[in-house]
Amino acid sequence: MAWLADRHRAALLLLALFLAPLTTLRLYAADEIEYFAYLRSAVFDHDLDFENEYRWFVDKDPGEYDGFARTFLVPKTPVGRAPNNAPIGCALLWAPFYLIAVGFEALLGTGSSPPGFSRLDLSVVCLASMFYGVAGLLLANEAARRFVAARAAFWATILVWLGTNLLFYLYVTPPMSHASSFFASALLLWAWLRVGDRPGAALGLGLLGGLLASVRWQDSLFLLVPLTAPVFAGSVRDGDGARRWLRSALGLGAGAWIAFSLQLFVWWRLNGSFTPFGVISVKGRLSLTAPYLAGVLFSPFHGLLVWTPILVPAFVGLVLLAIRDPRGSAIVLGVALQIYLLSGYVVAFGHGFGQRLFVSSLPAAVIGLAVFIERVAPRLPRGVATAGAVLAVWWNLSLIVQHGIGMIPRNQGVELGTLVTNQLVEVPRRLPDVARRYLFDRRSLYKNDPIGGPPAP
Repeated sequence: MAWLADRHRAALLLLALFLAPLTTLRLYAADEIEYFAYLRSAVFDHDLDFENEYRWFVDKDPGEYDGFARTFLVPKTPVGRAPNNAPIGCALLWAPFYLIAVGFEALLGTGSSPPGFSRLDLSVVCLASMFYGVAGLLLANEAARRFVAARAAFWATILVWLGTNLLFYLYVTPPMSHASSFFASALLLWAWLRVGDRPGAALGLGLLGGLLASVRWQDSLFLLVPLTAPVFAGSVRDGDGARRWLRSALGLGAGAWIAFSLQLFVWWRLNGSFTPFGVISVKGRLSLTAPYLAGVLFSPFHGLLVWTPILVPAFVGLVLLAIRDPRGSAIVLGVALQIYLLSGYVVAFGHGFGQRLFVSSLPAAVIGLAVFIERVAPRLPRGVATAGAVLAVWWNLSLIVQHGIGMIPRNQGVELGTLVTNQLVEVPRRLPDVARRYLFDRRSLYKNDPIGGPPAP
């Protein structure tokens, strides 16, 4: 109760409750099906054979899921299984919610046939993702309060909540992995800032890092944050410091290995090797020279600073923090490595809203923005700072409208002039109808609903 007595924390919880009804309770896209297939197959079939899970969705609308069927039902992994390119972390995090739902249905004798696919079963998965995303925001707020006052951390949390693509993955399409990866990243960051380099803490941090990697294995890069912080602090220069750092590094590695071993086991049984892909290859998709850096940052096609301008002050704040605090230097390194990885990925621009693979870095953005709000914003005219925050949120909301209703192509480039014209003219004109449909007739915005069928024309 003492925690809730803080008005800033209480306000964040009230906002979460207010926004919760916006959560879309639909599981539809290919990635979402892959994450869910692990969960349903483990609970009801106790295996890694996903063909029946995939076919359930395909049979609901064979035309709509034709591409999915050709991708996931026709090819087989080297051990003869239907492929699954997703990690298992989302299924692990969703499991408590899903087990309660299917247990409740079993007790009442309700549910779907075959079991595990009812509207309740799929809805709790969406709600679980939203819950974890909100929990991540609360953890990121607590992490920011390690560096700044409560007020600055509060407003930074609000602006990242409403002014980045996290909002889209919390409420519009929650069964993607991004709300869960945001939570796992925030949990690791919060725990590290809380325990620091205490003896024995490294193993626990490694376990959290292994969980994070099980949600999205590329995010294992964030384990470098607690690993390099002592180096930036200069505490490994003497023999004792070096030995302490080595023990911590071994603890981090051991914890990560323990937590990630289940994922390795799954890959071995599914793909016949300790690799994430059974029928595709990353060859030709990833370049270590980071040739797409300019586009990742500045392209009107999902570029970070174009689609999410609130990150500009967040990055400034992280640099300011790094100048004074070695922990900030470690955080900057983690974020920079994520941008570097994105910049080498040939398809980083498409298949989602904004730079979706950057969502796991947004807990660090909360810290950077909080530092900016406390150190820089007071030097700006109050009207300028307020207007900038409001415009950043409006820009994000307007892009969600453009992306959601197809005003712009979802997986192709778009000119900046088109984005701006739509923001200023088309979105205000169409916003009342879109808002009404989202609140009261959401299925009218869908091409397909695997449970309810296609919406009426």
